[in-house]
Amino acid sequence: MKHRCLLALAPLLLMLAATGHAERRYFTQYDSPAKAPEQALYYVDLPLPENPDGPGYLYRAYYRENDALYAEGARAGAGPDADWFGDWRYLYPDGDIKQRGHSDDQGRLDGDVISYFENGRIEKVKPYTAGKLDGTEKRNDEDGDLLLELPYKDGARHGIRINYYGEGGGREEGRMVDGLRTGTWRGYDDQDRLISLSHFKKGRLDGEVRERSGPEGERWTYKHYRQDKQHGPWRTENADGEVLESGRYRDGVPVGEWRTLRDTGEQETATYVDGELHGEWRLRSASGALIAERHYDHGDATGTWKRFQDGELSYRATFKNGKRQGKVCSRSASTATTPLPISRPAGWTALTGRPRRRATRFCKATTGTASVMAVSSNTTPRAAWSALPPTGTASARARAGCGTATASW
Repeated sequence: MKHRCLLALAPLLLMLAATGHAERRYFTQYDSPAKAPEQALYYVDLPLPENPDGPGYLYRAYYRENDALYAEGARAGAGPDADWFGDWRYLYPDGDIKQRGHSDDQGRLDGDVISYFENGRIEKVKPYTAGKLDGTEKRNDEDGDLLLELPYKDGARHGIRINYYGEGGGREEGRMVDGLRTGTWRGYDDQDRLISLSHFKKGRLDGEVRERSGPEGERWTYKHYRQDKQHGPWRTENADGEVLESGRYRDGVPVGEWRTLRDTGEQETATYVDGELHGEWRLRSASGALIAERHYDHGDATGTWKRFQDGELSYRATFKNGKRQGKVCSRSASTATTPLPISRPAGWTALTGRPRRRATRFCKATTGTASVMAVSSNTTPRAAWSALPPTGTASARARAGCGTATASW
């Protein structure tokens, strides 16, 4: 009778065993539990079998979409923070290797962790010793070209770091100490020609910085920094050592007198106070003849602005607190000087034209309907600006750090 009862219960026991055998858990691409299976990247069937050859459990995860193997190895559990033991790997959906590495019996990364692109090329190699980065990490692009050599010592960036510029060639290199840039850093082009020289102190720019520029790399710009801010003399020279632009920064903003020699031979002078144009701004021809004259009051247009053509006055306007006052006088090459009313005649266009940028110090100030470019003195206007400012506020305010205003008007 007892045996008959057990036989009768056998199917039910088998059903219960089958029901409690496996629990499928789903995870997102960030290894967090998915709220729903359709939101998951992969899944793991639990419980995990014990690892007969060492610590942990035999872990296998699968892509939700095609049930292909996602990851495998010995692991402390199925959770996202569970340690690996021994050799482990991740794969792409097509079965190609995505990442592989090794962990010691304490779950610490030990040896190279190698990541791969989908085309099979190595993306990066990160060396570990007892759970800490130790050695030189290397990163490549998808074509296999080296992009970075980053040294580590006992988990901190320490040693000579080299950044490669990829297809264009060239590199930047310098020393890291305790994770910070230190000392002299140099940049080179694809012909191994020096193109930049910088000095760092505890991760911050400090001291002279040199940068090469120009179509043929014929110009050098010399800057000075203090605690990551431009501070001290600033100048650009051509291949002959001729100064093209010079001035000074204080705590990150231009101050004092700035001088510029344009490609046309024209000479420009301006004065900055706390990063804003203040006082006279003048433009002279290569022969020294006055071409244009402006006045600023802490960045605002003020006083009488003039422009000359062939030695004669061709434009005159008066400003106060950045706003044009009264009538504007203008003279073209074919007409006599004519007082213009404040109202804008039909057919007039607003002040237009955009200079070609040749330097990074550039801004555009806009107030109301008038717009005036405030650009670096290294910028040469390429458009002929002949229209007069429209009625209303003349936006001629120079912002801190934007350089000397050189718009033609």
